[in-house]
Amino acid sequence: MIVLDTHAWVWWVNSPKLLSNPALRAVDSAAKRHELFVSTISAWELAMLVEKGRLELTMDVRDWIARCEALPFLSFVPLSTAITV
Repeated sequence: MIVLDTHAWVWWVNSPKLLSNPALRAVDSAAKRHELFVSTISAWELAMLVEKGRLELTMDVRDWIARCEALPFLSFVPLSTAITV
């Protein structure tokens, strides 16, 4: 199982070559096993980066996230009270 942080998630979706070869192999392997995750807080962080102009996407951030949510091999981990604390 792999939980991608925000920048690894963005790189893997938009520019996989930015990841090292071992990291890319590990992420791709986890995706094949349906063991690839992103924390929902990363969606918030992504939206904040776009809003502040620190990251530019080729489409609206909501659409970008929705496309990721539609990927059958990527799951979003909801925040629990324990995680937020």
